[in-house]
Formats: sequence, C-alpha cells, structure tokens
Amino acid sequence: MRTSLIAVLSVAAAQFAAPDVSLAASYSITDLGTLTRSGQTFGEGINASGQASVDTALLGGHAVLYSAGTLHDLGTLPGKTSSNSNRINAGGDIVGFSSVSSGTAFLYSGGVMQNLNLLIDPSLGWQLQDAIGINDSGQVVGYGLIGGQKHGFLYSSGSIQDLGTIEPHDINNLGQITGVDLANGHAFLYSGGVKTDLGTLGGSSSSDAWGVNESGQVAGSSNGHAFLYDGSLHDLGPLAGFSTIHTSDLNSTGQVVGYSYNDFNNPRAWVYTGGVIRDLNTLIDPLSGWIVGAATGINDSGQIIVSAAEFVPGAPGSGGGFVVHALILTPIPEPSTLALAAIGLVTLAIWRRKRAGK
Repeated sequence: MRTSLIAVLSVAAAQFAAPDVSLAASYSITDLGTLTRSGQTFGEGINASGQASVDTALLGGHAVLYSAGTLHDLGTLPGKTSSNSNRINAGGDIVGFSSVSSGTAFLYSGGVMQNLNLLIDPSLGWQLQDAIGINDSGQVVGYGLIGGQKHGFLYSSGSIQDLGTIEPHDINNLGQITGVDLANGHAFLYSGGVKTDLGTLGGSSSSDAWGVNESGQVAGSSNGHAFLYDGSLHDLGPLAGFSTIHTSDLNSTGQVVGYSYNDFNNPRAWVYTGGVIRDLNTLIDPLSGWIVGAATGINDSGQIIVSAAEFVPGAPGSGGGFVVHALILTPIPEPSTLALAAIGLVTLAIWRRKRAGK
C-alpha cells in the first residue's frame, strides 16, 4: 500500500481540488523538508515527542528519522539499495524493511540499522521481510517466510514468536496486536494469546486494521468505511465523495487518521474527531499551498504526520510541477482556551505586582 501511495502522490497531485478558503485553520503546519532541494519526503509515523519516521524518494528510497527539526538519513542494510520506514516508538526506534528485489526487516535503534534476521536464531528458518509495528518496550511485529509460507512474527529481545498466517500491523505497550488474518481476510485483535475476529462492515467479505491504542481500541476499514473496535465494531462512515478508505492509525483518545481515494485518484487525508470524519484539507490554512493526500500517524497530543503536495513553479519557460513533503499538523488551541490562558497570565501579573508592593 505504501509504495503505491507514494507513486500516486507523486504523479496525481495536480488532480487535487482547491481547498475551501472560507474555513478557518484548526492545525498549524510544520514542513519536515527534504534531504536535498530536489528530493521528496513521505510521512509514516509519529511519536509523543514529535519525532517522525519518514521516507525519501532519493537514492531509490531511504528511511529517514525526523528529530529536533532535522532529517537523518538511516541508509540501508548492507547489500541493499533502498529502505522504507514504518512505525516509530517513544524512544525514536524505527522499524521497516530494506531491499533490492525483496524486503528484509530492520530495526533502527541506538543510531544503527540492524537486520532483524541476524538478531534471532538462524536455525529457526525465518526470512523476516517487513517489520511494521513497534511498541515502547522494543517489541516488534511484522511478517516473513517460514517453511515457504507467509507468517506474522513477534520479535522481543532476540527471541521470536510465530503468530501464524496473519499480517500484523501494530502492537501497543500491553502487547496487543492488530492486523489482517490471511486465512479469511478479516481484521483481528490478538490479546493474551487469543485472536479475536473483528468481522466486517456492510456485508463486505474483508476488513483490515492498522492501529491499536493502549485501551485496546482498534482502528481499521471495511467496505469503504472506517471503523473503531472497542469490544464491538463501530462504523465511522466514509469520507464524502470517495469510494475507498484506508485507516492508518489512532491515538489514546480515539482520534483516527487515514486517507481516501477513488481508484487512487485525488487521495485525501482525513481525521476522525468529535464523532465526524473530516477532510484535513479543510482544517489547515487554505493559503498555505499544501494539499494533504495521506495521513499515516497520530500521537496523543493530536499531532498528525501527513504527506502533502505543493506546486513549485519551474524555471522561465517551464510549467513547474508538484512536489510531496512530509508535514506535521499540530492542533491550534481553541480561541476560548487562548483567552483563558491570557486571563490567567494577566491575573498572575497583577497578583505578583500587589505582592511586590507590600
């Protein structure tokens, strides 16, 4: 899904409709930039500190860490020509895959990209292909081949657990795992050694899930609608005007993010908040020049990591073109909140002045 989305954002950006300039911004924008002036970047995950896992289109594609305002190229595994990142945990550890023709799962930790296959017992026969989720304890989930079959795995401190014919997409700090069951194409929640089938929406035969929070809530999609599971499946609806929806992540408050598209044309990022799915393009400064195509991660502060297109004029005689950058969208406090804060500061200043006059 990630590789196809990158291609779409790169070539279909010109098809985006203009945002509605009548709406006020709810999010400020931080452009994560690129590794070179001609490069492009694509958002993947974000942690509580605002660090992000990012991909770049340079050099065949490299995984990147965004931290303290700077992009750090993670490079590739030895013998590989490209790398792609997935999720990032609170410590800034990133998981993903590095490849030539096929993928090899990696764990980036302590400033080093490590081949996960070299961290486990080789006699077990695993070929770990992609590491997708990581929690704050460093437990990693992903998939690979064992005995020629695709199985999910759970990696923890040098040991590996075979999760069977599933594709895991996320793991929370309690060790709960979500993803898709390859046997029936349904989203699942794996908790305490028990796998629960989350079912589907609207009579669809398939569903998928990409996020599980610390409360065990699961966010996914089925039948062109997003869903939230908390013991039962809740239909969050579609994004109006789009036939397909992909759910990417959720936070501890139950805010959900993802993107929608029609045959991968004109992708649109969305956020589910306050009981409504909303196009993120209606929630940013309409004069910013950015058109947000995909939202892939959200932290507990409500910050969202996205990929967005911007038109860059070309040289004289050239029509210019669209570039894609990873952005972080940060919620702007409501005016009432700002007013209360200002009143509090004024009151404090008056109190201090009176104290000083005694």
